[in-house]
Amino acid sequence: MRGGAYPFMIWAALLAAFAAANTVWTGDVIQMAELGTGVLITLIIPVGLVLRSREALRRGGPTGERGPRRVPTASTGAPLLALGFASLFYGFSFGHLFVYVGLGIIAGALGKLAVELYSQLHHPSERDQRSSEPDRG
Repeated sequence: MRGGAYPFMIWAALLAAFAAANTVWTGDVIQMAELGTGVLITLIIPVGLVLRSREALRRGGPTGERGPRRVPTASTGAPLLALGFASLFYGFSFGHLFVYVGLGIIAGALGKLAVELYSQLHHPSERDQRSSEPDRG
């Protein structure tokens, strides 16, 4: 990702500034250790991105294709399933309503995933139909 390390470095700088201000304000060793650890952990991400690819430090937009692309594998069932589990786990701590809502979302998401899977298995896509046609060139 081009320039992907910059947001994490900026966030780490903001955390470091707030840690310094908190250290001056309170002087509490525990808070200094917690905030310092947060800054170090936040700096690990851009270091990993830079080690993976030098593109993480380059400015500018992404290279490659321009214009819109089709996304044939977009699924609404998977994010709904994640939202349902998040609501379910939130409900374990904060009330039964979220558990019931989460279970309802999970049930709907599993139904949506089943419909998507059925559609993929029984209705081949355009790409599959084009690849099965003989070459007329």
